[in-house]
Amino acid sequence: MYEFELHEVLKNNPSLIEDGLVFLDKEVNVGSGFRCDLLFRDKEGKKVFVEVKWIAGKRAAIQIEQYEVLINEAKEGNSRFVLTAIDARPGMSEIIKRRGFEFIKIPLDKLVNLKPEWGEKLLKKTTRTTVSHNAKGENPKLLVIKKIFDLVKDELPDIYINRGQKPRLLINWAGDDYFNFYFSNAISDGFRCAFVLDLDKKNSLRRDAFREILLKSKDKIEELYNSLVLDMSDERIVQETDHDAWIKIMRHRWYSIYKMHRLGEINWKKTDETAEAIIPLIFKFIEQTDSLLQIFRPPVS
Repeated sequence: MYEFELHEVLKNNPSLIEDGLVFLDKEVNVGSGFRCDLLFRDKEGKKVFVEVKWIAGKRAAIQIEQYEVLINEAKEGNSRFVLTAIDARPGMSEIIKRRGFEFIKIPLDKLVNLKPEWGEKLLKKTTRTTVSHNAKGENPKLLVIKKIFDLVKDELPDIYINRGQKPRLLINWAGDDYFNFYFSNAISDGFRCAFVLDLDKKNSLRRDAFREILLKSKDKIEELYNSLVLDMSDERIVQETDHDAWIKIMRHRWYSIYKMHRLGEINWKKTDETAEAIIPLIFKFIEQTDSLLQIFRPPVS
Protein backbone atom coordinates (compact mmCIF):
# COMPACT_ATOMS: atom_id res chain seq x y z
CA MET A 1 0.00 0.00 0.00
CA TYR A 2 2.09 2.87 -1.36
CA GLU A 3 1.18 6.43 -2.23
CA PHE A 4 1.85 5.92 -5.93
CA GLU A 5 -0.70 3.07 -5.86
CA LEU A 6 -3.29 5.48 -4.46
CA HIS A 7 -2.45 7.77 -7.39
CA GLU A 8 -3.34 4.95 -9.79
CA VAL A 9 -6.62 4.23 -8.01
CA LEU A 10 -7.64 7.88 -8.22
CA LYS A 11 -6.48 8.15 -11.83
CA ASN A 12 -8.73 5.24 -12.77
CA ASN A 13 -11.57 6.20 -10.41
CA PRO A 14 -11.71 10.02 -10.41
CA SER A 15 -15.23 9.99 -8.97
CA LEU A 16 -13.58 9.22 -5.61
CA ILE A 17 -12.48 12.84 -5.76
CA GLU A 18 -15.37 14.46 -7.62
CA ASP A 19 -18.01 13.42 -10.13
CA GLY A 20 -17.32 14.46 -13.70
CA LEU A 21 -13.53 14.62 -13.54
CA VAL A 22 -11.59 13.48 -16.61
CA PHE A 23 -7.97 12.38 -16.16
CA LEU A 24 -5.40 14.31 -18.24
CA ASP A 25 -1.91 13.64 -16.89
CA LYS A 26 0.23 12.72 -13.88
CA GLU A 27 3.48 14.05 -12.38
CA VAL A 28 2.75 17.46 -13.87
CA ASN A 29 5.45 20.14 -13.78
CA VAL A 30 4.23 23.23 -11.94
CA GLY A 31 7.38 25.35 -12.01
CA SER A 32 10.47 25.74 -9.81
CA GLY A 33 11.16 22.02 -9.96
CA PHE A 34 7.87 20.99 -8.33
CA ARG A 35 5.42 18.41 -9.60
CA CYS A 36 1.75 17.85 -8.90
CA ASP A 37 0.51 14.28 -8.64
CA LEU A 38 -2.51 14.28 -10.95
CA LEU A 39 -4.20 16.60 -13.43
CA PHE A 40 -7.91 16.39 -14.34
CA ARG A 41 -10.49 18.49 -16.17
CA ASP A 42 -13.76 19.17 -14.38
CA LYS A 43 -17.29 19.49 -15.76
CA GLU A 44 -16.78 23.21 -16.36
CA GLY A 45 -13.63 22.65 -18.38
CA LYS A 46 -11.25 23.89 -15.70
CA LYS A 47 -7.95 22.18 -14.99
CA VAL A 48 -7.91 20.49 -11.59
CA PHE A 49 -4.45 19.94 -10.11
CA VAL A 50 -4.66 17.24 -7.45
CA GLU A 51 -2.08 16.57 -4.76
CA VAL A 52 -2.61 13.20 -3.07
CA LYS A 53 -1.81 12.29 0.53
CA TRP A 54 -2.89 9.46 2.79
CA ILE A 55 -3.26 11.94 5.64
CA ALA A 56 -3.39 15.73 5.23
CA GLY A 57 -1.08 17.02 7.93
CA LYS A 58 2.28 18.72 8.37
CA ARG A 59 3.64 17.17 5.18
CA ALA A 60 0.75 18.57 3.15
CA ALA A 61 1.01 21.99 4.80
CA ILE A 62 4.69 22.21 3.89
CA GLN A 63 4.09 21.18 0.31
CA ILE A 64 1.17 23.42 -0.61
CA GLU A 65 3.18 26.48 0.42
CA GLN A 66 5.47 25.71 -2.53
CA TYR A 67 2.76 25.85 -5.18
CA GLU A 68 2.45 29.61 -5.59
CA VAL A 69 2.04 29.30 -9.35
CA LEU A 70 -1.10 27.23 -8.84
CA ILE A 71 -2.53 29.66 -6.32
CA ASN A 72 -2.18 32.48 -8.86
CA GLU A 73 -3.83 30.45 -11.61
CA ALA A 74 -6.71 29.50 -9.34
CA LYS A 75 -7.33 33.15 -8.48
CA GLU A 76 -7.56 33.94 -12.18
CA GLY A 77 -10.18 31.24 -12.56
CA ASN A 78 -8.10 29.17 -14.99
CA SER A 79 -7.63 26.20 -12.69
CA ARG A 80 -8.33 24.67 -9.33
CA PHE A 81 -5.98 23.13 -6.82
CA VAL A 82 -7.25 20.23 -4.74
CA LEU A 83 -5.57 18.37 -1.92
CA THR A 84 -7.22 15.01 -1.40
CA ALA A 85 -6.66 12.50 1.40
CA ILE A 86 -8.53 9.87 3.38
CA ASP A 87 -8.33 12.08 6.48
CA ALA A 88 -6.87 15.32 7.83
CA ARG A 89 -5.13 16.22 11.05
CA PRO A 90 -7.18 18.51 13.35
CA GLY A 91 -7.49 21.98 11.84
CA MET A 92 -5.69 21.06 8.64
CA SER A 93 -8.67 21.25 6.29
CA GLU A 94 -9.35 24.80 7.51
CA ILE A 95 -5.71 25.78 6.93
CA ILE A 96 -5.86 24.42 3.39
CA LYS A 97 -9.04 26.33 2.60
CA ARG A 98 -7.70 29.59 4.05
CA ARG A 99 -4.81 29.36 1.62
CA GLY A 100 -7.17 29.20 -1.34
CA PHE A 101 -7.08 25.43 -1.88
CA GLU A 102 -9.85 22.87 -1.80
CA PHE A 103 -9.72 19.88 0.50
CA ILE A 104 -11.63 16.78 -0.65
CA LYS A 105 -11.80 13.74 1.58
CA ILE A 106 -11.58 10.37 -0.17
CA PRO A 107 -14.49 8.15 0.95
CA LEU A 108 -12.82 5.40 2.94
CA ASP A 109 -15.61 2.87 2.40
CA LYS A 110 -15.50 3.27 -1.39
CA LEU A 111 -11.71 3.05 -1.39
CA VAL A 112 -11.76 -0.17 0.63
CA ASN A 113 -14.40 -1.61 -1.70
CA LEU A 114 -12.00 -1.04 -4.58
CA LYS A 115 -8.92 -2.19 -2.65
CA PRO A 116 -10.09 -4.54 0.14
CA GLU A 117 -6.50 -5.64 0.81
CA TRP A 118 -5.80 -2.10 2.10
CA GLY A 119 -8.47 -2.22 4.79
CA GLU A 120 -6.32 -3.41 7.69
CA LYS A 121 -3.46 -1.01 6.99
CA LEU A 122 -5.80 1.94 6.64
CA LEU A 123 -7.16 1.23 10.10
CA LYS A 124 -3.63 1.26 11.52
CA LYS A 125 -3.33 4.94 10.67
CA THR A 126 -5.29 5.74 13.81
CA THR A 127 -3.81 3.06 16.06
CA ARG A 128 -0.05 3.75 15.96
CA THR A 129 1.71 3.83 19.30
CA THR A 130 3.96 6.55 20.66
CA VAL A 131 7.63 5.77 21.29
CA SER A 132 8.97 6.65 24.72
CA HIS A 133 11.98 8.98 24.53
CA ASN A 134 12.65 9.87 28.12
CA ALA A 135 15.51 7.47 28.83
CA LYS A 136 18.14 9.20 30.98
CA GLY A 137 21.47 9.62 29.24
CA GLU A 138 20.16 8.42 25.86
CA ASN A 139 22.02 9.54 22.74
CA PRO A 140 20.64 12.97 21.65
CA LYS A 141 20.46 11.89 18.02
CA LEU A 142 18.46 8.79 18.94
CA LEU A 143 16.04 11.03 20.84
CA VAL A 144 15.63 13.11 17.67
CA ILE A 145 14.94 9.95 15.62
CA LYS A 146 12.27 8.92 18.14
CA LYS A 147 10.72 12.39 18.13
CA ILE A 148 10.56 12.45 14.33
CA PHE A 149 8.82 9.07 14.41
CA ASP A 150 6.19 10.33 16.86
CA LEU A 151 5.51 13.42 14.75
CA VAL A 152 5.20 11.73 11.34
CA LYS A 153 3.84 8.24 12.10
CA ASP A 154 0.24 9.18 11.27
CA GLU A 155 1.14 10.65 7.89
CA LEU A 156 3.70 7.95 7.07
CA PRO A 157 1.97 4.84 8.40
CA ASP A 158 4.69 2.40 7.28
CA ILE A 159 7.55 4.19 9.04
CA TYR A 160 9.39 2.45 11.85
CA ILE A 161 12.63 2.71 13.83
CA ASN A 162 15.36 0.18 13.13
CA ARG A 163 18.07 -0.05 15.79
CA GLY A 164 20.67 -2.18 14.06
CA GLN A 165 24.12 -0.80 13.34
CA LYS A 166 22.78 2.70 13.96
CA PRO A 167 19.26 4.02 14.65
CA ARG A 168 17.44 4.82 11.43
CA LEU A 169 13.93 5.45 10.19
CA LEU A 170 12.77 3.05 7.48
CA ILE A 171 9.77 3.14 5.17
CA ASN A 172 9.09 0.20 2.88
CA TRP A 173 8.47 1.31 -0.70
CA ALA A 174 8.06 -2.09 -2.35
CA GLY A 175 9.55 -5.53 -1.77
CA ASP A 176 13.07 -5.07 -0.38
CA ASP A 177 13.27 -1.40 -1.41
CA TYR A 178 13.16 1.28 1.30
CA PHE A 179 13.42 4.91 2.23
CA ASN A 180 16.15 5.21 4.85
CA PHE A 181 16.74 8.24 7.10
CA TYR A 182 19.57 8.62 9.63
CA PHE A 183 22.42 10.78 10.92
CA SER A 184 25.73 10.62 9.09
CA ASN A 185 28.94 9.41 10.71
CA ALA A 186 31.12 10.93 7.98
CA ILE A 187 29.62 14.43 8.26
CA SER A 188 29.29 15.55 11.87
CA ASP A 189 26.33 17.86 11.16
CA GLY A 190 24.86 15.71 8.37
CA PHE A 191 21.48 14.03 8.04
CA ARG A 192 21.06 11.55 5.20
CA CYS A 193 17.80 11.01 3.30
CA ALA A 194 18.21 7.88 1.21
CA PHE A 195 16.41 5.45 -1.05
CA VAL A 196 17.82 1.97 -1.58
CA LEU A 197 17.07 -1.12 -3.59
CA ASP A 198 17.54 -4.44 -1.75
CA LEU A 199 18.18 -2.91 1.65
CA ASP A 200 21.04 -4.49 3.65
CA LYS A 201 21.91 -7.00 0.91
CA LYS A 202 25.68 -7.00 0.46
CA ASN A 203 25.51 -7.56 -3.29
CA SER A 204 22.62 -6.58 -5.55
CA LEU A 205 22.52 -6.71 -9.34
CA ARG A 206 19.41 -4.52 -9.18
CA ARG A 207 21.33 -1.84 -7.27
CA ASP A 208 24.17 -2.00 -9.78
CA ALA A 209 21.80 -1.66 -12.73
CA PHE A 210 19.83 1.17 -11.12
CA ARG A 211 23.04 3.07 -10.41
CA GLU A 212 24.01 2.90 -14.08
CA ILE A 213 20.57 4.18 -15.08
CA LEU A 214 20.80 7.14 -12.71
CA LEU A 215 24.39 8.03 -13.59
CA LYS A 216 23.27 8.57 -17.20
CA SER A 217 20.64 11.09 -16.06
CA LYS A 218 22.51 13.43 -13.71
CA ASP A 219 20.98 16.59 -15.18
CA LYS A 220 17.46 15.30 -14.62
CA ILE A 221 18.27 14.20 -11.08
CA GLU A 222 19.78 17.59 -10.24
CA GLU A 223 16.60 19.21 -11.53
CA LEU A 224 14.34 16.91 -9.50
CA TYR A 225 16.26 17.32 -6.23
CA ASN A 226 17.41 20.90 -6.80
CA SER A 227 20.93 19.86 -5.74
CA LEU A 228 24.22 18.96 -7.35
CA VAL A 229 25.15 15.33 -7.92
CA LEU A 230 28.65 14.96 -6.48
CA ASP A 231 31.20 12.34 -7.49
CA MET A 232 33.52 12.66 -4.49
CA SER A 233 34.67 9.28 -3.25
CA ASP A 234 35.44 10.58 0.24
CA GLU A 235 32.48 12.49 1.60
CA ARG A 236 34.58 14.13 4.32
CA ILE A 237 36.14 16.29 1.61
CA VAL A 238 32.78 18.05 1.26
CA GLN A 239 33.22 19.54 4.73
CA GLU A 240 35.78 21.89 3.18
CA THR A 241 33.24 23.20 0.66
CA ASP A 242 30.27 25.55 1.03
CA HIS A 243 27.68 22.92 0.02
CA ASP A 244 24.82 22.54 2.53
CA ALA A 245 23.13 19.75 0.52
CA TRP A 246 24.13 17.36 -2.25
CA ILE A 247 23.14 14.15 -4.02
CA LYS A 248 25.19 10.98 -4.41
CA ILE A 249 24.38 7.92 -6.52
CA MET A 250 25.78 4.72 -5.06
CA ARG A 251 25.49 0.94 -4.95
CA HIS A 252 25.74 0.82 -1.14
CA ARG A 253 23.52 -1.60 0.77
CA TRP A 254 21.97 1.38 2.62
CA TYR A 255 21.51 3.74 -0.30
CA SER A 256 21.11 3.74 -4.07
CA ILE A 257 20.63 7.50 -4.07
CA TYR A 258 20.75 9.89 -1.15
CA LYS A 259 20.58 13.57 -0.35
CA MET A 260 22.86 14.77 2.43
CA HIS A 261 21.78 17.81 4.41
CA ARG A 262 24.18 19.74 6.64
CA LEU A 263 22.33 21.15 9.62
CA GLY A 264 24.90 23.72 10.71
CA GLU A 265 25.22 24.86 14.30
CA ILE A 266 22.36 22.74 15.55
CA ASN A 267 22.00 21.87 19.22
CA TRP A 268 21.17 18.16 19.29
CA LYS A 269 19.95 18.42 22.86
CA LYS A 270 17.01 20.52 21.64
CA THR A 271 15.13 17.44 20.52
CA ASP A 272 11.86 19.06 19.44
CA GLU A 273 13.55 21.88 17.55
CA THR A 274 15.90 19.53 15.72
CA ALA A 275 13.09 17.14 14.77
CA GLU A 276 10.97 19.99 13.42
CA ALA A 277 13.91 21.13 11.27
CA ILE A 278 14.47 17.66 9.79
CA ILE A 279 10.86 16.63 9.08
CA PRO A 280 10.42 18.95 6.04
CA LEU A 281 13.62 17.48 4.58
CA ILE A 282 12.20 13.96 4.91
CA PHE A 283 8.86 14.89 3.36
CA LYS A 284 10.55 16.73 0.49
CA PHE A 285 12.89 13.81 -0.25
CA ILE A 286 9.96 11.40 -0.37
CA GLU A 287 8.11 13.67 -2.82
CA GLN A 288 11.19 14.09 -5.02
CA THR A 289 12.04 10.39 -4.98
CA ASP A 290 8.45 9.41 -5.76
CA SER A 291 8.81 11.57 -8.89
CA LEU A 292 12.18 9.99 -9.68
CA LEU A 293 10.76 6.47 -9.43
CA GLN A 294 7.93 7.33 -11.80
CA ILE A 295 10.52 8.35 -14.41
CA PHE A 296 13.19 5.73 -13.74
CA ARG A 297 11.50 2.54 -12.66
CA PRO A 298 13.80 0.29 -10.58
CA PRO A 299 14.90 -2.93 -12.28
CA VAL A 300 12.92 -6.02 -11.33
CA SER A 301 14.57 -9.06 -9.79
